[in-house]
Amino acid sequence: MLLALVHKVSDIVSAIDPIDDAPAFVDNWLEHRPEQRDLAFTDVVDGSSRETVFRMFAAGALTIVKRIPRMVDVMIERLHSDKVDPAVQCAVATVLAYLVQPRDLIPDNAPGGYGFIDDTILLHAGFLDILAMEPPHAEQFKTQQEYLSYISSFAPPSVMSALQQTVQSMESTLSVFRMLPREALEVTTRIIIDEPLRVSTIPVSRREEFHSAEFLEHAGEEVVQQITSDGDTIVLQFPGGGIASDGERIYSV
Repeated sequence: MLLALVHKVSDIVSAIDPIDDAPAFVDNWLEHRPEQRDLAFTDVVDGSSRETVFRMFAAGALTIVKRIPRMVDVMIERLHSDKVDPAVQCAVATVLAYLVQPRDLIPDNAPGGYGFIDDTILLHAGFLDILAMEPPHAEQFKTQQEYLSYISSFAPPSVMSALQQTVQSMESTLSVFRMLPREALEVTTRIIIDEPLRVSTIPVSRREEFHSAEFLEHAGEEVVQQITSDGDTIVLQFPGGGIASDGERIYSV
């Protein structure tokens, strides 16, 4: 059940085109974040179209959204590996179960792929917490934080608040997994895989360590991005890639 639902989400996301879907994404983004219509692009030369730059930002966000299938594949691989700690496998199953919940904070069918912003944030936040349960992956950890920071800047404040609460609940559940015996973890993982839509959380006291819910409080405030121009072409560099425009078309670089 879980894997079928996850693959369904992956198939929908794979069909998104960051360039073609960017205009519809911009419309939804600015509808939810109208204050960002007044963003100042000080590094863009005079005469550059603000709408073009907005579409470039949207294309960058959708490029990160399209990482969902790749991340799902990595997590499913861990879910089936005999070399992965059972607590981590249970955590993976829980994160994937949250991903497929039908009551999204932003409906998945929102035009332009905008409906997958909350799913992307949740998946990256969960992945960060899973990395925190495993041996150190400093570079991977930093990369995931950059993705999370960038994509969070497009979500409505009310959604970010709800996502924090969701991630806090998820983290509480992951903390419990560390205390369960192997047999209980294996049974719990199987239940989540068979009935992912019935996943619930277990409130526990939180330990002094990294928590992605706390990171989400400031995610998007200092987004790592850079806009440059040579006079003819504008280039936006963001975590994971770059988008360019000559004023008439947008393309990946």
